[in-house]
Amino acid sequence: MKQNNFLLFLLLLASIIYIIYYPRHSIFPDESKYLLLGKEITDGEYSEDFFHRMPLIPLSEAFFYILGLNVDAIKFLIPLIFIYLAILTTYLLAKEICDKNVAQISAIILVVFPFFWRWGTKVLADIPLLVITNSLLYFFIRIRENNRFFLHFGIVMGLGSITKLSFFILPLLLYSYIFMRRRDLLKAREFWIGSGFAILIFLFSYMFIHFITVEIETSQFNKIGEHLIDPKQNVIFQIITGRFSSAKYLAKLILFPLIIFTPFGIFALYKKGEKLLIFYFFLFIALFFLIWHIRIRTFSPLYSLFSLFVAQGYFELKKKHFIKILFIILAVISFLDAIFLLNLDSESRWGADILAKEITHLDGNIASEYLPDYLKAKTSKEVIPFKIYYEVDGERIPREEVQSGFKNASHPRHEEFRRIYNNPEYKRYPYLEDEWVRENGVDYIVLSIYEEWEREPTGDHFHPKLGPFEIKFVKRPYSNGRVPPDYDFRSELYYRLEDSEKYEKIGEVYRGSQRIFIIYEVTSR
Repeated sequence: MKQNNFLLFLLLLASIIYIIYYPRHSIFPDESKYLLLGKEITDGEYSEDFFHRMPLIPLSEAFFYILGLNVDAIKFLIPLIFIYLAILTTYLLAKEICDKNVAQISAIILVVFPFFWRWGTKVLADIPLLVITNSLLYFFIRIRENNRFFLHFGIVMGLGSITKLSFFILPLLLYSYIFMRRRDLLKAREFWIGSGFAILIFLFSYMFIHFITVEIETSQFNKIGEHLIDPKQNVIFQIITGRFSSAKYLAKLILFPLIIFTPFGIFALYKKGEKLLIFYFFLFIALFFLIWHIRIRTFSPLYSLFSLFVAQGYFELKKKHFIKILFIILAVISFLDAIFLLNLDSESRWGADILAKEITHLDGNIASEYLPDYLKAKTSKEVIPFKIYYEVDGERIPREEVQSGFKNASHPRHEEFRRIYNNPEYKRYPYLEDEWVRENGVDYIVLSIYEEWEREPTGDHFHPKLGPFEIKFVKRPYSNGRVPPDYDFRSELYYRLEDSEKYEKIGEVYRGSQRIFIIYEVTSR
């Protein structure tokens, strides 16, 4: 298949998958924050610390907001654009390192990689970071042929510097390589021009965001310092002491069957002299094991390199008679797994858009525990998030305190809070006392069945789907993003709002037969 025809076919396939399984009602909490930040920029605000949620995605959203697109269009369009770019840059990088055949297989592997779709359908920085990583490596390799690619290299590096903090691992490695192995490049004018562009993009973005920031949060740099200073925070220590709570994320990667080709591909590329790429791959993993929280999405910048390793490994073993058949079978299994995850997402948090329509006509401040950032972005309403606390042995502890103690191993109650955090055995209570309602000027309160489920969980399970078919032999627990059919409101808060004369029920929102939201008006403060 010719190169252009192959890429068009793959992009068309990706479009079909995306459109059919696009999770229209699935709103990830971080995604809702990004959608709000883009809207805030158009209003001259930015409610995050620069290094917490960096501004490339919000700036992209702001561009589309200015063009007149709404939240729904942006939520659909931005992920699709970066899915296209991820496939194209994976192909180009693999072709530059190996050849056209390896590039085609690499691009196919990315498309059937479940976690590419798990996070690629969301307005997050993970897949954009993959695109920028691919592009930076591509132009760095092209510099071997022509120094003029330093300009492209610098522009991409500047964009990467405003995408996600973990990006900085790559330029630090590449510049270290230049100073140690390619000092001749330091004499090139293009090297300094490209580096200057990168610095200017970063500084301009930083000054712009710093100027309009309305709320400063703790910088991620502080978290890195805590992890480096306190050895109890790193994953190596957690594994040795049996405290590693993120093993489930790594276990998911092992379930990707094509991973069996990876060591053969790494060994082949090592023999070809691509040691820098391999070193970056393992350096990134090692650093996150030491200083950051481990999740599969954490390693999104490595997805394309991983696809390249698998593709190269396939070609190393291709001469064996059964390898082609095995590869096709495993690729199909991986593709079905990707469809499974998309289906899983598409049915969760399916009331967000409905609720947004319901609160649009309300005149006043709305208190909601359910995706307040998304409701703000979707409706331009003043939505006040509930203040949440845990009840532990009769003591009520604010969620912020529990989260802080959970993440800080030196906290005196670290072990206790670690046990409490996200543990359904401990109830979560929203702070909706009369004083809080009065101080925040709350006019309406939204009660969500999803948050009710998190406060009052049961042992119910559901059968996941693969396409239109339920998988009866697989049971998964319901979570706060998905609730059993005909689940009822049952928390202490529900009964308090129902029985109080200060709150009047003015509306109920249904999805099918399931009541998912109740809206109360504050009649007396």
